[in-house]
Amino acid sequence: MRKGFTLIELIVSIAILVIAVFGVNELLKQGITVARRAEKLTVAVNIAQAEIETALSMQYATLPVGTYEARHIVFEKYARQTTINYIDPNTLQTTTTNTGLKKINATVFYPLPGGEKSYTLSTIITEQ
Repeated sequence: MRKGFTLIELIVSIAILVIAVFGVNELLKQGITVARRAEKLTVAVNIAQAEIETALSMQYATLPVGTYEARHIVFEKYARQTTINYIDPNTLQTTTTNTGLKKINATVFYPLPGGEKSYTLSTIITEQ
């Protein structure tokens, strides 16, 4: 009896190895894609948070209702728009009358493969 591998055994083992390598490669590509999306979202969250903090540092009376900051580029391909609205304290819905509560919405738009995405961060400020 001969020792060693037959040609068929070698071909099958190489095929299995190739399939395994391509599978790992695909997992790595997916991991990189997910990491890039997470990075872009993290930047968007930080940009929105910075504007919320700026608005919160102002007095209630000095925050204008409506578009506080029109959409504009703030960092590379990231754009931000900030709106401020009166809200009803019972329903938390937007209203046109001053109820002593304002809702600040900072929306950041950023590019991803397949289209633009957005992230909105909101907070409420009171008159007191």
